[in-house]
Amino acid sequence: MKRQNIDPPKDQWDKLPHLDGLSTGLTYGENLVYNLFDELLPPQWEMYIQPFLNGLRPDLVLLNPAAGIAVFEVKDWKLSTIESFTKSEYLMKNPLKKISLYKDQLLEIYCPRLKGRFGDDATATVTAGLIFTLVSERDLERIFGRNEDGKLVSRLDNSDRNLKHLFDQSLKLSKYYPLVGKETLSERNLYRLFPESKRRSSFIMQKDIAEDLRGWLKDPAFNQELRQPIEIDLSDPQIREIINNNRGAKYRRVKGTAGSGKSLTLAMRAAEIASQNKQVLVCSYNITLINYLRPLAYRHASDLARNGKIDSPEVIRHRIVFLNYHAWAKRVCQHVGKEREYKQLWRRCEELREERKQILQDDSEQFSFIKRGNSVKKSLIEIDEELDKEEKKVLTHLLPNLILQIYQGSSDLALYLPKLNQPHLLPSQTHQADFNMHSEIPLMKVAEETNQDITQDISPPFYDAILVDEGQDFTPLWWQSLRQAVKQDGEMLLVADKTQNIYGTAQAWTEEEMRGAGFSGDWMRLKTSYRIPPKITPILEYFTHEFFIPKIQQCQHRQADISDIIDIPDVERFTFEDITVELYWMDVPDRSKEIDICFQVVNHYMMNLPSDCANSDIVFISQQKNIGEKFVRKCEKHGVNVNHTFGEDKQDEQRKKLAFSLDYSTIKATTLHSYKGWEGRLLVIHVNRITNDTDCALFYSALTRLKKHTNGSRLTVVSSCSELRGLGSKYFERMEEKSNLLPDETL
Repeated sequence: MKRQNIDPPKDQWDKLPHLDGLSTGLTYGENLVYNLFDELLPPQWEMYIQPFLNGLRPDLVLLNPAAGIAVFEVKDWKLSTIESFTKSEYLMKNPLKKISLYKDQLLEIYCPRLKGRFGDDATATVTAGLIFTLVSERDLERIFGRNEDGKLVSRLDNSDRNLKHLFDQSLKLSKYYPLVGKETLSERNLYRLFPESKRRSSFIMQKDIAEDLRGWLKDPAFNQELRQPIEIDLSDPQIREIINNNRGAKYRRVKGTAGSGKSLTLAMRAAEIASQNKQVLVCSYNITLINYLRPLAYRHASDLARNGKIDSPEVIRHRIVFLNYHAWAKRVCQHVGKEREYKQLWRRCEELREERKQILQDDSEQFSFIKRGNSVKKSLIEIDEELDKEEKKVLTHLLPNLILQIYQGSSDLALYLPKLNQPHLLPSQTHQADFNMHSEIPLMKVAEETNQDITQDISPPFYDAILVDEGQDFTPLWWQSLRQAVKQDGEMLLVADKTQNIYGTAQAWTEEEMRGAGFSGDWMRLKTSYRIPPKITPILEYFTHEFFIPKIQQCQHRQADISDIIDIPDVERFTFEDITVELYWMDVPDRSKEIDICFQVVNHYMMNLPSDCANSDIVFISQQKNIGEKFVRKCEKHGVNVNHTFGEDKQDEQRKKLAFSLDYSTIKATTLHSYKGWEGRLLVIHVNRITNDTDCALFYSALTRLKKHTNGSRLTVVSSCSELRGLGSKYFERMEEKSNLLPDETL
């Protein structure tokens, strides 16, 4: 009788994803144990190999909807390693602490109905075992004992006062905490390996409890895709040319609609170049986007290895550098010993951050003010406004100028650094006034203050290719600084979508600027969206005509033609059959309840997952950071871990953005800004305003993040914006009618 479920399937065990996006395969012991369970365990038991479990990743979880649950850690450790790690206080090194945590979390969070219905009796439903594949059981008995509950404890660790009394291995409760060594494996003794495997039923274990757990155990859809060959329409000559560059062009530019494969073809081109033993820089404005592009490049490298073009996908790991522009520029400064000059650029920003910190730490004042000079006070709002201006000044002008000086030297500076009052160097017209006061190059002053020769001969990094994604977010000056880093016989690629111009930089890319940036000829264009479900297209058209264009005309005081603003996907060329797309809308006029409603919607998703999705495929996207932060706190209050991009300060936020990834084992939460360029099948979007053209661009971009799939996709908009009610009623179902969620319900 065939086993009901093995996730992932056996033919994919050697492709299990690692944190860096590459496959690692199984260890000797893992392969031995998993196959042993598959051969000997009754088929009613489902097997989940290295599942993603809300931030944890046990080696093996077994589930029988009628009988129980088991979680195992499998270690190919030598005796000396066991002795070392069982003393460790660091949770993820100590296997005893890990299996104890797994069991507790299974009872408290992943199967909440289990303990809620049966209390302490539920403990007997979950087995938590340790398997050491290379160590004898006699040695294991010397190291491990049991406490009065049957749990495994270390005889070598005397730090826990509650573990003074160790009990015999034959204690009745020990069957729920099996400890086995190499003899049990060689004897293929299933009963000793997993005593509860003989159980056929349990009055405690029920089908709805099993369904709760499956949502956490199933492999995320993103990881399933990473183990499959890339599917892309290579019959499209534009796509083939982007990937292969058969004409050998040095500068290429691609314009495409949302979901047309811009990022995918860019990542594939990066892998193609790296496979030729060349160095590649993949650059974006968005920090989080890098974490999306990297796995795509590695996935194509796996395809190249599968087709015999390279020996192994590992060969390109160190040939592609993935960085956002700011991180790349900082690295260049560090590379050539210009850290002091770099820090000097941010000096005023650091002063403002310190002032801000003082305000937040001062609880004695009713209002947020700080003294400056002779009793002059400055408010927190004023500091934030000044800090925003200073950061923009550094990022859009001072930093790229420093990079140009590093690459070109002061003798060539006049060719590349026009005066600051020339508006085409600015990110948008709205920022021009902020910089007009600077009429000469400030980096010369920086060099004088640091007493260093900014043109000293230290070679910065150079690349065979530089590929820029979401190019509409780049300023021409950023591009010019990147041009200095490409080798003479190298190539550069810029891909863009003018619709997603959420930073106001796209207007600076005039045709004159394009010619000065090395481009000639027309843009390469990708018109067909391979990602967006067809049901989204009329929503985009309606939103563009009713909101987007009027807001641009209102905010920019100019007439706007749709072709100047937006590329709506070509619906005539969709090649896939109709697919299931669930579109829901919830109006929440009472803003005090919007966080509760957002959590209820996500909870509804978790209880009603598509068959091939996991909880970790759910993404919550908020328009404002404070809403996202409150949502994360709400989730954590209910024991739901979240991989998110909200930090306590700017540095913490950057760290979280760098760690944001779809293959992480929890639900995701981020902002509309940070999710730009990504995609997902289970999305919840919160929106509370459409006041200007930037709001429109963000919401439009969020709608285009939904990914079509043969097994269905789901998008829910939670709206506190009365202006959008007409859009919701025209194209979406009411979530309240579908799920019985009501705005006046709170958790």
